[in-house]
Amino acid sequence: MARSSQVQRRVAPGTVLQGPTQVPGVMRIGRPANDNFRPRSAAFRVVLLALAAAALMIAAVNWMS
Repeated sequence: MARSSQVQRRVAPGTVLQGPTQVPGVMRIGRPANDNFRPRSAAFRVVLLALAAAALMIAAVNWMS
């Protein structure tokens, strides 16, 4: 006689239930291709250098006095 599809089968004690296996992810090494890297402009470097020079001058003046 065929089993009914609505009746749950019992699991025997001691039976190990297996869960879903996980698929390993993709491992990326190095820099990503879409990192949107833009080198700093020359004007930015000039402004940064001027700020650094001004900070050094202020520190030198305070050190001398």
